[in-house]
Amino acid sequence: MDNESGSEKRHTTQARILLTDARVLYYVDAFVLRKQFGSDVPFDCTQVDNLRRLAESISAVFPNSKPVSRTTVQYWYQKREELRAEGKISKTYWQALNEELCRKWPLTTASKADRCSDDIPPPFDANLSLPAPKITSRSLSLGAPTSIYHFGYTDKCGDKTLCYNYDEFNPDRVKVYHLNRADLQDSTGVSYYKCSTCKGRAQVNISGLFVSPTHPHEDDCIGLDRKQFDCDQCIRYAKVLIRRGVSKVNAHGIAQDRAITLNCFDKLFPPYAILAKTYSNVEGTRKIDEPVTLKTGERWLLHKYDTMRVYATDAMLQTLATYFNNQWINKLCDRWC
Repeated sequence: MDNESGSEKRHTTQARILLTDARVLYYVDAFVLRKQFGSDVPFDCTQVDNLRRLAESISAVFPNSKPVSRTTVQYWYQKREELRAEGKISKTYWQALNEELCRKWPLTTASKADRCSDDIPPPFDANLSLPAPKITSRSLSLGAPTSIYHFGYTDKCGDKTLCYNYDEFNPDRVKVYHLNRADLQDSTGVSYYKCSTCKGRAQVNISGLFVSPTHPHEDDCIGLDRKQFDCDQCIRYAKVLIRRGVSKVNAHGIAQDRAITLNCFDKLFPPYAILAKTYSNVEGTRKIDEPVTLKTGERWLLHKYDTMRVYATDAMLQTLATYFNNQWINKLCDRWC
């Protein structure tokens, strides 16, 4: 019987989906073209709009096979993109594929914003108080502020300890500032920052971001590479999501889609297999909400789980003690009476 059951299990094993299949290549190469065209894609890219949809579309073509994962299609995309960039695939092939996609997947009149919100994961969750552009005004005392700046993520949090702005003269660079100290007075609300690559200083107040006139950036300060910085921010965003309760796979997928939107995905954004251990470590540091105190008084920790703590108040413990004491007295009476 064991041999028969084992053979049945071997026969019921689902087949794997391979890149060598022409139908798989069709979808993967369509995603390559979609990425190449960016926002000006000439065909309807709903089925290959992001890696998650690409994996779902390929898996739907092979219902009797094992569903393909997002990490796998990411590897396939990178492999085909490298071949395209190196010129190992003729331009005639890509032109013919583009014409075929325009014929089979014609653009509809509906705009991208009219689609279901589940099709394209939002780059940021509004409930997390995420970085948003700050449009600043002019200040007579400190000069003209930086027109647009952002608050970014550090490895441990997503508060205002990191501030950055893209270089107006070199769009491929970004100036990054770390919080030095903050004025605790609510009336001023001034935060002082220092440059991450030089001794420059800056401050953020209600009017915007101002570079210190007495401690400006050094002449050779060019900031950080924009694509690498954006990629690091996407990874840190995934960590923030994991700390807030999002699963590791979903958090990685959201950050991955964000990296594609910011054009910092190619050859920079690591696959899930590389970040899995880091995500697991972050998952172990999830914040545990304090329990609601039912009665004012001391709370006693009864047991601690990975994601939950069990507390009891004085009143609860007194009730339990009284109950067990009465049970013990009743047992003695039954025994000796």
